[in-house]
Amino acid sequence: MQAEENARKRIASDLHDNIGAYAAAISAGVDELYNEKTVSPQILENLKGNVFEIMTSLRDTIWALSKEFVTLINLSDRVKIYVQKIQPSYKGVQIVVEENIEHDRVLSPLNALHLFRILQESVNNSLKHSKCSRLVITFRCDEECTISVEDDGQGFDPDNLPQSGNGLLNMSARAREAGINMTFSPATPNGTRLTLSFS
Repeated sequence: MQAEENARKRIASDLHDNIGAYAAAISAGVDELYNEKTVSPQILENLKGNVFEIMTSLRDTIWALSKEFVTLINLSDRVKIYVQKIQPSYKGVQIVVEENIEHDRVLSPLNALHLFRILQESVNNSLKHSKCSRLVITFRCDEECTISVEDDGQGFDPDNLPQSGNGLLNMSARAREAGINMTFSPATPNGTRLTLSFS
């Protein structure tokens, strides 16, 4: 019962954080429209973008939670769809999804959602901050399963990760809740690697 209650709280928090923020932005945009004498194309574009993000967030949540279980291959396929959607916005970056899944693994819907959100955040961080030209997401599973996100960007010192910022804090919280070991390390010859491992 406690696990179910924790899951309900996490889903509610997810919807509040993701959809609530975009809904607030839409409300502010509508207020701005009322105060403008002419309709700004930028305001309309922002409204359209925020509506799109709400729809995407809802679809991703429903995708995971409408199933009895999600396999690792299902998750990989969902990540491929996500990459296809964002790739046009990052034409200078090659984004690749690789699979080496010898034994598929069954995930609970909530853990699948946790993994998907962690991967989204990691990919977005790399694309926005690392100045990378290549980003590789790799799914591996035999006795142990690992998912890695590796970029060839400017890298960072893994011993001095920023302690603030909701993105990293949310990733860490999700990993703990799902029983996933999450580590950051330098990539070779340069860049950053996030590794998620679970048995």
